Amino acid sequence: MKINIDFSIFCSTTSTYGYVTGLLDFNEIPRIGETVKLFDIENQIDEFDGALKVESFVSDHNVLGFEPVVLSSLIMADSLAEELETKYGLFVVRYEEQ
Repeated sequence: MKINIDFSIFCSTTSTYGYVTGLLDFNEIPRIGETVKLFDIENQIDEFDGALKVESFVSDHNVLGFEPVVLSSLIMADSLAEELETKYGLFVVRYEEQ
């Protein structure tokens, strides 16, 4: 089943990069607190293995909210954003210039 996902990306522990939204296929809806492998990341993003913990589920809108991804640099965040857009067809909404 297709479910909307939503999570934030940080390019440091204090700087937001943007947020990710879009549809992904799930065999079943993961539970809050469960860690789910969502992505097979190909780029050299050693800080993120593609797994995220579910923080919320809004059943009325069929939206899963995941914990944020915190990376160490703007370059890493750009690399992840590009892969999520091109490989997974997700939308990355970037905030103002860092």
